[in-house]
Amino acid sequence: MQASVLLSLLITIAIPVSMGNGLLANYSLGSVANLQKSSIVVVVDSIIAVVISIGLFYIYNFYSILLSPPIIIVLFLVIMLIILHIRMLIIRALDDIIFLKNDEYSLSLQRIAEIITWPKNLKEKLDAIENELKTLITIKKISYAIIDDYQYDDERVIVLNDDSPLATFFKTRNETITSASFFSNRNYEKAVEEYIVNHGIEACIPVSINESLKGILFVHNKGDYFTSLELNFLSMLALQVHQLVINSKALSEYINSRNYEKELDLASYIQVRLFPKKPPEDFGIQFSIYSRPYLKVTGDYYDIIPVDKNRVAVVIADISGHGLSAAMILSATSAIINGMLKEKKGIDKVVAELNHFLTIRYTGFELITLFIGLYNKRTRSMEYINAGHIAPLVISNDKKVYHLEGRSKILGVDPMAQYYSSRYSFSSGDQMILYTDGLTDLYNSNSDISFGEDSLNVILNQSLTKPIEEKIHAITEGIVAFGQEYIKDDITVIGMHFD
Repeated sequence: MQASVLLSLLITIAIPVSMGNGLLANYSLGSVANLQKSSIVVVVDSIIAVVISIGLFYIYNFYSILLSPPIIIVLFLVIMLIILHIRMLIIRALDDIIFLKNDEYSLSLQRIAEIITWPKNLKEKLDAIENELKTLITIKKISYAIIDDYQYDDERVIVLNDDSPLATFFKTRNETITSASFFSNRNYEKAVEEYIVNHGIEACIPVSINESLKGILFVHNKGDYFTSLELNFLSMLALQVHQLVINSKALSEYINSRNYEKELDLASYIQVRLFPKKPPEDFGIQFSIYSRPYLKVTGDYYDIIPVDKNRVAVVIADISGHGLSAAMILSATSAIINGMLKEKKGIDKVVAELNHFLTIRYTGFELITLFIGLYNKRTRSMEYINAGHIAPLVISNDKKVYHLEGRSKILGVDPMAQYYSSRYSFSSGDQMILYTDGLTDLYNSNSDISFGEDSLNVILNQSLTKPIEEKIHAITEGIVAFGQEYIKDDITVIGMHFD
């Protein structure tokens, strides 16, 4: 009797452990990079094995008279699948907790932004990004399908026709798709299904700009489920990969043409894509913008970035130098600022990271003056940092003009520099003007006359009662009257009217 009981006990322990190991193969610890998580998963798996063993032992010894063996087996499988599902939920929650305890995802986006600016070819950059992803979330391969007619020199970049099945499908379903959701939904077109299955794709992240599909990021061979935070990370990565592919195309066309003018045209094309085409209208601010590069590419950078439903960031910066070097730094600056603001980082951390990039990681000779303001339409206040930039002009609703106080060191000079934010509250009808020094540095060498702040103040005093659009127009007319042949620097002017 004791021998039979012992035998049944061994059988009921051996069966779930052996079967469980097979079913859990897709959730192996080899896919988990974090040792702490691995330890917890081992404990969870051990508990599952014990619970299933005890449950089956109980069923086998006490219900074998009432239930037939097939029913016992079905009951066992149902219980085991339920427990495995609970395990998956536990690990998913654990992933979220671990992510919140560290900042690896946002740091990874910053490192990838730097990879994009490397002076290397597309293959080397994609290799570096894949190595980053292997370390972070165990993704072994990515590929990017772009709607284009250009042939790229890396097999991971796939060219799609605008009317291809993949492009047509994701135009109507502009959402991230994982293998789990794919196999649970049979409404996918046959051609899309075959492509995803045949290429081992586990996630598809479409990239749309201004509601127009530009490409699709494919994630291959992860061998594990995706957490919601991983999918958010991949959606931001998709935008970075798209920018990398576009930049690579521009650079390749230049190398093939060996034409300096073509080089500037392509760099200018890239820059235009970085600047906002249309300022947002739902933050209680009316914008009026004038930007004129000295060459085809500019060292002036400006951006208007919605952060959430109440806050919008306004950025203006002047990068030392001209040409391609300034354009590359501008691209990196844009990537860092946009990436960190999307991660809801404070502007003090954004500015500190830019300074760290220039002084520690890049170690070039370029310097940046920058003003960044984060306006909250609910409180009507702006948190801002001025890193060596010209002080903005504030025109109050009672028509007084004064400078916005508070100024820190230029970016790229001191790696130990500290940047602290200031705050200013606007009233309805207030206006603010941001500009780069290309405006006030206009100089007529023939007559030894400078445009300077005096000319700017005269223009503003003559247009105090006018809307912000007319003020900016008056400034541009002043530039033309002074003589466009004397423009030797990039000029950017941003006017803001607070409702």
